Amino acid sequence: MAPEASGRDHPKKGRAMNTPKVMLDNIVLRSPWLDILERHVDFGRGSVEINHFVNQSDYITVVPVDRSGSTVVVKQYRPAVQRHTLEFPVGTLEFGESGEASALRELFEETGLRASVLHNLGSSSQRSLRPEADMEARWVTFSDLFTTIREGYFSAQLHVAALMLALMHLEARRSIPHREVVTLGGS
Repeated sequence: MAPEASGRDHPKKGRAMNTPKVMLDNIVLRSPWLDILERHVDFGRGSVEINHFVNQSDYITVVPVDRSGSTVVVKQYRPAVQRHTLEFPVGTLEFGESGEASALRELFEETGLRASVLHNLGSSSQRSLRPEADMEARWVTFSDLFTTIREGYFSAQLHVAALMLALMHLEARRSIPHREVVTLGGS
């Protein structure tokens, strides 16, 4: 444990922290899938700091699981990493669309499958890359999926996190129903 620095307020003692004030927001780049924002923030230290971040549309990640313990992944070329990747079905929510409706739509659009059961595993503020047109859906065992993670082909962090949540859910249930689909909703 590090000693307290003299002359500084202890996080749990002393005065309350000031709430930073957003002075200005600029959209640096806008596309149909994301905006790059520049935010000027006054943290109360006598100067304004400039921060940049990516703001993307809400999206859904679907982790399809069948009774045999297999899941469906899609293979697609990702220009950002200049190679084909394996990912779970994912897509943006359309205006006014519920997470459940989006999950069912994305699963069918990307794999041709229809879910009989959905389980919401929670939400995350991380966003996925935009899906490309040349997708290929395939069933894989979890063992094979773990191999593709180790080899770096299934590497999108949100998808790995969604897999972990799905496995925790399935372990808690101790059964894998036929064509059960679990989802992770974005925010």
